[in-house]
Amino acid sequence: MYTATGRVITDKNDNQIWGFYYGASALDIRPWTLDSGQFWVLSATHERPFTTALKHVIKNKLPYLFDPGMTLTWIRDDLLKKGVLSAAYLIGNDYEIAMIEKRLKMTVEEMVKKGVNVITTLGEKGVRYEGVVIPAEAGIQSINFNSKNGNCPLDSRLLTKGQSPFGRRGNDNSISIPAVKLKNVVDPTGAGDAWRGGFVGALVSGKDIKECLIMGNVMASFAVEYVGTVEYIPKREEIEKRMKSLSKQKL
Repeated sequence: MYTATGRVITDKNDNQIWGFYYGASALDIRPWTLDSGQFWVLSATHERPFTTALKHVIKNKLPYLFDPGMTLTWIRDDLLKKGVLSAAYLIGNDYEIAMIEKRLKMTVEEMVKKGVNVITTLGEKGVRYEGVVIPAEAGIQSINFNSKNGNCPLDSRLLTKGQSPFGRRGNDNSISIPAVKLKNVVDPTGAGDAWRGGFVGALVSGKDIKECLIMGNVMASFAVEYVGTVEYIPKREEIEKRMKSLSKQKL
């Protein structure tokens, strides 16, 4: 079988044990054949393609979101450190971020001071962002996101490591967004992937960071209402309704 598959056991406290068959995803890749003008998302997969892609984006100084997740079981500390400190964004749940802090002997605040925007997902408590915060009224500065398709409205200041429009970085440049209030949470499986998809989709559409975080929370909220990871298709009006409900809350 060539298709990658995963099996998960989830207890009543949402703790999970995963088993993976990598299939074709275990094959190495040739990232240098891809358009170097793209924004990259590096998330957990087999060691070979993950390591190849990570070394490629670091060497070529390409902007990327680093989501090591389950690679933390095998990735070396030196490569993990390079991956974190070269990233435009680091994302993980509270357990994963705490593990990264421990292994690198570096706090989130220290990572932020070195130019990394850190996103910590907190389950039912929402999400915390620490890094560059650019107000929407400041306007978008486009970058050449894809050389084949022209400019994408991704704000170049969100990818400029070590610089903040407010002159400093750290706790003063943090945002916390609550989770969407739900009547029935069924299964947490796939919530992290849905969150990342919502965040990245909003990011490359030119939304400000607060809107990106809200979109992540909204998309994750649909995932946890269903058993399985692809059993739902939210309607546009449902997404907009939940986004408005979070936008109105005092953040």
